[in-house]
Formats: sequence, C-alpha cells, structure tokens
Amino acid sequence: MKYLLLPGPLLLLDQGSMQLPQIHPCNMGGQYLGRIMPYAKDDSWLQAQLGEEQNRLNDKYKLIQLEENKIKQAKQKLSRIQDGWEKGIYTEAELGVKVKELRQTITNAEQEIEKY
Repeated sequence: MKYLLLPGPLLLLDQGSMQLPQIHPCNMGGQYLGRIMPYAKDDSWLQAQLGEEQNRLNDKYKLIQLEENKIKQAKQKLSRIQDGWEKGIYTEAELGVKVKELRQTITNAEQEIEKY
C-alpha cells in the first residue's frame, strides 16, 4: 500500500490496480500535484473499488451461509441417525461409521468458515 497525501482524506491506493508515480510525501510539488488531481477529483475509481469490495464481501457471506447450511444438515442427520439407532434400524457399527462421517463434515465446514 502506498499512502498518497492530498487535501482532504488520506487515500490508500493499491499499486497493482492504479498506476501512479512513486511519490514520497516530502517531494510533493506542483509537478506531481497536476498528475494526481484528476484521480482525486474523479471518484469513479473509488466507486469501482468499493463495488468490488462489496461483491467480495457478498461472496464471502454466501460461502459462509453454504457452510452453515452443511453444518445444520449434518446435525439434523445425526439426530435422525440417533433416532434410528434407538429404534433398532441401525447397528452400532453402522451408527459409528455414519456419525464419524457426519462429524467430519461438520469439522470441515467449520474449518472453511474460519478461512473466511
């Protein structure tokens, strides 16, 4: 991140998305100010960056919801399997395998949520 000092708020610019001259705050003179002012006056770049950030946050939110739904479904299945075992539908060996798989699904989903 490069810091760009302009009249008004401090702007943080990502070097990769906007090509600006390398400016040290001590060297800010008229020659650079004329090159920077068009960017400062036109906020379309900033609006585009904000739009991209909003899209990224929305995507993260959707991915988190997906993982939370996986956890919810796995917990519901665990409950049904427990009921089935109590009614004699599943043997203890079958119960163990199914429970292990569902707990792994829950663990994986929780780890994915932590990544976001």
